[in-house]
Amino acid sequence: MEKRYDKKAIIERIKARILYRPGSRCWHYCGIISDLGYGIVKIGGRRTRVHRIVYEYYVGPIPAGLTINHLCHVRHCVNPDHMEVVTLRENLSGWRSGNRIKTHCPHGHPYDEANTRWYAQKVPGRALGRMCKTCERARCKIRQRRYRVQAKLLKIAASCNIV
Repeated sequence: MEKRYDKKAIIERIKARILYRPGSRCWHYCGIISDLGYGIVKIGGRRTRVHRIVYEYYVGPIPAGLTINHLCHVRHCVNPDHMEVVTLRENLSGWRSGNRIKTHCPHGHPYDEANTRWYAQKVPGRALGRMCKTCERARCKIRQRRYRVQAKLLKIAASCNIV
């Protein structure tokens, strides 16, 4: 059975930790901040991102499959006017990177649906990257040639008892 928590009490806890700076429209959360810069609050022993709680309280539920994008680019900002609901791809291809506005790879191939491969990155805070499929195929061919040459050299060295 799932426990129910008093949303009003949780919001009051969060409000007590918000800093409203003069000249800034952001509501800066000054409680626990995660390694990625998001405000965190514990509810029933679980860590939950504060901006999601605030958005759901003031605006409404976040639809399944969608996420929150900070329009102000301040991760610990909890002002619901600075948030919008977007897909994960839209959020991750967003403001951090000037690469999102590039339409072609460094070798001139277009970044379109047919020629772009999306992949997960291993760098914290950056979960999605893109790669030109044409350039990837070229790199694969070069790597395969290199392995074939190395295999031939090892075979020759083994037949001459060098290895």
